[in-house]
Amino acid sequence: MSRDRSNDEELSDPPELGDARAPAPESRDSASREMRDSAEQDIARVLVTERILLSALREQDAADAADLARRRAEFLAEASLRFGVSLDQELTYAAIASLELPGLEAWCVVDVVEAGGTLRRIAAVHAHDDHRVATRALATQWFPTADDAIGVPAVAQARVSVVISEDAGTALCTGVRDPAIRRTLEGLNAGSLLVVPVIAHDLLLGAITFVTRVGAPAYTAEDIRFGEALAGRCAQALESARLYAAARAAVAEADAARAEAEAANRAKSDFLAVMSHELRTPLNAIGGYAALIEMGIHGPVTPEQAAALARIQQSQRSLLGLINGVLNFSRLEAGAVSYVVQPVALGEALAACGALIAPQARATGISVDFKPCDSELAARADPEKLQQVLLNLLGNAIKFTGSGGAIAVSCASRDNGTVDLYVSDTGCGIAPEELERVFHPFVQLDATLTRTREGTGLGLAISRDLVRGMGGDLTVESTLGAGSTFTVTLPAVHSVSPPASPSD
Repeated sequence: MSRDRSNDEELSDPPELGDARAPAPESRDSASREMRDSAEQDIARVLVTERILLSALREQDAADAADLARRRAEFLAEASLRFGVSLDQELTYAAIASLELPGLEAWCVVDVVEAGGTLRRIAAVHAHDDHRVATRALATQWFPTADDAIGVPAVAQARVSVVISEDAGTALCTGVRDPAIRRTLEGLNAGSLLVVPVIAHDLLLGAITFVTRVGAPAYTAEDIRFGEALAGRCAQALESARLYAAARAAVAEADAARAEAEAANRAKSDFLAVMSHELRTPLNAIGGYAALIEMGIHGPVTPEQAAALARIQQSQRSLLGLINGVLNFSRLEAGAVSYVVQPVALGEALAACGALIAPQARATGISVDFKPCDSELAARADPEKLQQVLLNLLGNAIKFTGSGGAIAVSCASRDNGTVDLYVSDTGCGIAPEELERVFHPFVQLDATLTRTREGTGLGLAISRDLVRGMGGDLTVESTLGAGSTFTVTLPAVHSVSPPASPSD
């Protein structure tokens, strides 16, 4: 047994230095616990470190996202300013073509819809210098077609953004016939496409196609929102440029039409002036010779001959009046009429017209009643032009009022600093839809071949122009079948000083 113990002692762990005996079991358990505690602490430290690293990464990602959002916001603000610099369409295209997209790792193609639905590629912009020259060249060589899988055809129907993740390179080359352009596009290693419509007021103005390289991250919702925000700013710029171009075209068209109309008016006025002058010369000769015959210069005149001469003279005066009307109208259109505006006593003006119109009224069996006018009532007018207007209105009233009819002439003041002169008749009246048209030149309501009333249709047009030239207006109220009232409105003069009597 002693040998066995001796063997056991030989097999047992050697005692530590200074120890007379081996450690107790409690000591070994304590050491194990210490080792486990140390391991747990190491694991805890690793977990804490991992959490710190993950938190740092998340903070970095958030910072990167915030920085990207800031750069994109700044880019959009700058784009708005850049696009708004000019309303010229080509300059707007150039501003859009200078885009450099922040944080999208993509190059873009910008297509627009021009007048008539024609597609035009205005830009192909790459963010990397290695491909920038090649893509810019594409803008002038790679033409959009209706068969394209990108650009306007991709969004023409749904008008929403489209993402093409599979076979992006094939889609990019759809419709490309030129081998050199196809090789250039294939060399750009397209990974995925994002096509965003450019829309303003429900009108598709174009599309922006974003192209990422192979292996680039997929488009995020934030990327799509950014692309759509950029497209919105492009839409505003393109719409403004389109409206500006349309406005310029309309102005140019209106200017051309106005110039053409003015040239035609000048030619017409010149023709009327020349013809009127040429016609007046023989008419004056006819009137002169008729007067000589009537005076008996060439021998006695029988009653029958005198009646014939009277008809000749009446026709000559009538035709001369028509020609003078045409000549006056041509002068008005040419702005060659001058006015001598001064205070005019309306009572005196109406009395003078009454004396001149009375023979014509008696001959047609029409009564003309001049209502009393306040002696203090006066207007600022050209006396000669005012008399011409009043005689014209009275002549028209006689012409369109049958025998036995009546004409009334009156005047009144208004509170707004004007005075009115009224010429009313009991004639045939004017239809409501014709009330304004009667003031148009060469318009005659009885325009049939069998019309019974003579005239050029210029009298009322000339009268309104003359009244407006004196700072007033000429209007009409009428009831068909019951007569008409023409109103001359002129600036009032509160009192008219009588002319100073010559000193003795």
